[in-house]
Amino acid sequence: MIALAIEALAEAAALTESYGLKAEDFFGIVTSTIFENPAYKSYADNIASGSYESEFDLVLGLKDVNLALDAATARNAGLPAAEVVRANMLTAIDQGLGDKDWSALAEVPCQRMGPAGG
Repeated sequence: MIALAIEALAEAAALTESYGLKAEDFFGIVTSTIFENPAYKSYADNIASGSYESEFDLVLGLKDVNLALDAATARNAGLPAAEVVRANMLTAIDQGLGDKDWSALAEVPCQRMGPAGG
């Protein structure tokens, strides 16, 4: 669930910044209102600052996402949102971010969205 929250924050940052707004300003609003939660605040801060130093790295996060996907497969169920997260994590790892905090997966949607105003 945290991985999905990080993905949602990442996509929101990418969209916000593509319109020339600072993710930090957007996150300041949402993490002090509807998403007022320590996890959202912490990961939003990482994403807005581009600071991904942590002990819970992308490779470790990917392991957990894979475990959830394996559990769903065992029940013949799908987790499409988790598949998106896994794909973005794999891309971020391929880009050399595997040892960074798992919020570094935010780099993938941000790159996909392109430069501000684009």
